[in-house]
Amino acid sequence: MNEDVRDEIKNHEQKYFEMVWYARRRPEHLKIEGVKKKWEETEQKYQNEFSFPNGGDWEHGFNSGCLAAFRCVLAAMEKSKYGGLERAKEEFPHLDT
Repeated sequence: MNEDVRDEIKNHEQKYFEMVWYARRRPEHLKIEGVKKKWEETEQKYQNEFSFPNGGDWEHGFNSGCLAAFRCVLAAMEKSKYGGLERAKEEFPHLDT
């Protein structure tokens, strides 16, 4: 597998993981030490990509779909680390954050 392609897919998976994680935080989560700081860092990092202040149904759905798709591709491409195509099929759509 081309390392540049793999790295780009991993970068996208991380991006959408962070955006889905951000959207799932609730006010009570922000009281936990470190969560508010990470939430603010994520908000700053992706400020130009959020259409709504705390995500929205369409935006969150899009981000979740991208996360699942990139995880599926990574799993299918990297059998030794992620389990390969069969595991990718079983796990899709894997959205744990």
